Amino acid sequence: GKILQIDNPTRVYDTPTNQFVGSFIGNPPMNFMRGRVRRENGRVNVMIGDFPLNPPTEMHAPLTAYDGKDVLVGIRAENMATLSAPTADALPVNVDVVEPIGSQNLLTIRVGDGMIKVSTHPDFPAGTDTPVWLRFPMQKIRWMDWDSGRAIAPSLDAIVA
Repeated sequence: GKILQIDNPTRVYDTPTNQFVGSFIGNPPMNFMRGRVRRENGRVNVMIGDFPLNPPTEMHAPLTAYDGKDVLVGIRAENMATLSAPTADALPVNVDVVEPIGSQNLLTIRVGDGMIKVSTHPDFPAGTDTPVWLRFPMQKIRWMDWDSGRAIAPSLDAIVA
């Protein structure tokens, strides 16, 4: 075996040091989507398809090194806001599967060439083939190197903070 991260359980869950830790810890595991870094007019965006994510200021410098390259955009199922109406800052998607599991519904949604899990309140009006809109709180996203799976952060402190 190999020790990949040592910290308290909440920090390991919230800020995994790499894709393996994010996918190993938690149920459902952390979602990972393909994002393409694009730098224009001094701004850094990460595109999920045609949808732009504007990373927090502290991530602009480290993500600039990935301009024109793919990165992993990691986020937990419970950290996305699921909306039933279009909103300018939310990604439009369709629900593939709804799993009612008591205190929540777990939605399976196709994003690009992958699938993600999204946790909603059990009363949220979603069914198979229902359009929904996902809002991503930028402070909850974990940015990772596409090739190595390692977290991208300005410093080691930012990875485990």
